[in-house]
This record gives sequence, structure tokens and C-alpha cells, in this order.
Amino acid sequence: MSRPSRVIVVFAVAFAAVLIGPPELGRAQFGPYPDLKWQDVLDIATPVIMLPAYWFLVRQAWSAPDLSWPEHLVFLGLAAIWAEGQGIHLAANSIDNLIHEDLTVPGGHLILFYDEVLGHYLWLVAIVGLAAFAAWRQGRHALAQPLPRLGAEGIAGALYGFAFFDVVVEGGTGAFGIPAAVALVLLPLATSYRRLHARPVASRAGGSTGAVACHSSPRSGCSDGGSSIAHTLRGVGDSPRHESGGDSST
Repeated sequence: MSRPSRVIVVFAVAFAAVLIGPPELGRAQFGPYPDLKWQDVLDIATPVIMLPAYWFLVRQAWSAPDLSWPEHLVFLGLAAIWAEGQGIHLAANSIDNLIHEDLTVPGGHLILFYDEVLGHYLWLVAIVGLAAFAAWRQGRHALAQPLPRLGAEGIAGALYGFAFFDVVVEGGTGAFGIPAAVALVLLPLATSYRRLHARPVASRAGGSTGAVACHSSPRSGCSDGGSSIAHTLRGVGDSPRHESGGDSST
């Protein structure tokens, strides 16, 4: 396996593991501090793992020169948005789980807004922005010798797409996630379809087509044109409890 293939596969595995693993495997209470769940503790490591992984994906030392100062600023800005969104969501989701989404408690609506809207959307903007930035750099600095095949990249793209789909569905962010997924797929195909073997990072972006499937998913909250977000912003009507379209652990 070539070096770019290894970086792409490791990135996709890490992305799926840290975004899907904690909510699915960490639902038990954290023994030393029972107000927390294991998913909250595990999620602390998410930016520590993923931001360096994004750096390797964006840097592309196998074919691209070092980032320019403007490119450094773009990466740092997107990384800051990622960390901010993930941190907001982690804290608000921990409190939301503790109060069981009871909107009658002081600050209940604000906690829900931070958890289900602001945190999710900041996070998704950074995910999409970093993926687009990596694909853009690959488009500017193609491999000198194209890869003979894209088997590993295809598998990595499918895994990344599944994880992206899960993030969009469980976060109820289809209003932005679906158009972004379509753009991440169509732009590389439109600009360099015949040269994808020399642009494996761009080809990996094709895996995000999995997110488009949430349009037909009855549990996604994506096909309502963002009405679930408006529902949250309106204070969830007159109900003292909010029934979220997605798992609050996301």
C-alpha cells in the first residue's frame, strides 16, 4: 500500500472510530464521576486524535509542498471551529443527558440549543471545510505517478461516507450536510474525473455520498428542510420535553 493510501485509510478508520465509537460504546455512567457517561470521557480525545489526522491529510507530504501562510491560517481556522463545535456539543450534551432534556429547568432551552444546533453545525462546518480543503490541495498537487488502482481509497471513502452519514443523521444537520455531501462528490468528479488516480484524497471525498441517503431515512430529520432546527429554536412549542430527531449522544 502506498503512503497516500495508508494516510487516507488510517484517517477514515480514525474518523469512523472517534465519531461513532463513543456514542455507541460509552453509554454507561463513568464510575469515578457518575454525572458523566463514558462517551463524554472518550469524546474528550476526539479533537486530540482527529486534528493531527486532518493535518496529515491536508499536508500531503508525499506530493505537495508545505502549506503557505494563507493555507496555514485556513487550516488553523477550521481546526479552531472543529474544536469549538466539539467542545460546545460535548459540554451541552453532558448536561442535557443529566437533565433528560427537561426544558423546564433554568437554561433548558439554551442547553438544548447549544447541544442540538450550535455545537452540531459548527462541528459539521469544520468537517466539511477540512475535507474540501484537503481535496482542493490534492487538486493543486497531484501525484507525480498516479496510483494503479483506488481499491483502498474506495474502501476508505465508503467508511468515511458511512461515518459522515451517521453524523448528519444523528445530529439532524441534513439542511447543510446533504448539499455539502453532494458538493464534495461532484466537484472532484467534475474537475478531475480522469485524473482521480493521481488525486486519491479527492477520490476519498466520493465516499461522502452516503450522507445523501439520509434524505430517505425516516429517522434522519433531513428531508424536512431543517424544520427540526426551527422546532428547537422556537423552544419546542408548549411542550416541557423535547423529543429529538436524533440520538442526544451525538
